[in-house]
Amino acid sequence: ATPHKGFVVHSRGRGGLDDMVDVLDEKKVLFGLTRIVMGSGTFERLKLFFIHFNGQQAAVVKRGRANARMNDARTLLGTTSGSLTVTSAAECTLQNIMLMLQHCISEDGLQLDAIRAGYQQRLKEWEAQCSKVEPVGTVFERGCKLGAMGMIEAVQHISGPLNWILLHAAADPFKVFNAGLGSAVEMHAKLDPQYVLYGLLRMGFGAGKFKRTKWVFVHFIGDEVPPVKRGRQNALVGKMYARLACQGVSVLKVEATHPDQASLEAILDRVRRAAVIDGDLGDSSQSASAFSVEEFQAWLREEQRNHEEAAPADEGSEELGDLDVEATIRGVREAEGPFNWAFFEPK
Repeated sequence: ATPHKGFVVHSRGRGGLDDMVDVLDEKKVLFGLTRIVMGSGTFERLKLFFIHFNGQQAAVVKRGRANARMNDARTLLGTTSGSLTVTSAAECTLQNIMLMLQHCISEDGLQLDAIRAGYQQRLKEWEAQCSKVEPVGTVFERGCKLGAMGMIEAVQHISGPLNWILLHAAADPFKVFNAGLGSAVEMHAKLDPQYVLYGLLRMGFGAGKFKRTKWVFVHFIGDEVPPVKRGRQNALVGKMYARLACQGVSVLKVEATHPDQASLEAILDRVRRAAVIDGDLGDSSQSASAFSVEEFQAWLREEQRNHEEAAPADEGSEELGDLDVEATIRGVREAEGPFNWAFFEPK
């Protein structure tokens, strides 16, 4: 059987090893691929490394089944310069990984400090080249073959190819009003006062190891909807929340009767206040800094960059991990690919 049929994309990114650490779940066994560029000019070397993340909190039986797929994972990810096994996110620091892989890279005559400095400089250059947030268009503007359920799951996933979705007020079947990869700004622009809409928004702050991700459930009540119809559709809020909310994470609820109440600024204000109440940060000044427009834009640049070369999904597919396994691998393996790391999970 084709190896990738038994694997799904768990996560991927372009923020380097520090970025990679954020997504590791110690209750899972994951197989990863990372690209490290060392040196410069004629001395530049590209190295690919296989990473076996053997989560120390994974259930014994589940861990055994997943680890039995090791050879399939190696075949799937292709030839690499070396490999390492880690059992916790704490082990996955740039310093530790460089030390563990030193025997694989010393043959090129480069010192560890020089390799680390060059690697970090290369990441800064990538960030500078891709610093502008460009509009990418909604699913109806650029085309999308995902069904409604597939779009919902794409927003629920921490690195899914969509980060917002709006649904018409109908519990069965779900009907998509619009969706996209432009997060809060793009979603706000599509709100229409002629409708009652329910949505899920994924937004992040910062990049790399400093990145924070938040999900927001949006209940938009258009003021041009007739009162009886508005009341009937508002009564669906419980069912819509149950379908859209992510399992296992806190989801902020925002109700808006005017588009301005669901603008980027309005949602950021709600996120900051919730962060202080929940104890994510110490006080309002820390919250304002961590959840600023600038931090949001840094996340959105990385988010859009990570998906700029993602392969389109097959029509009718509703599982996020099946969308782009092969494209993600190519994106890491190619010298100028859109990703420099990715993790895959056995089904």
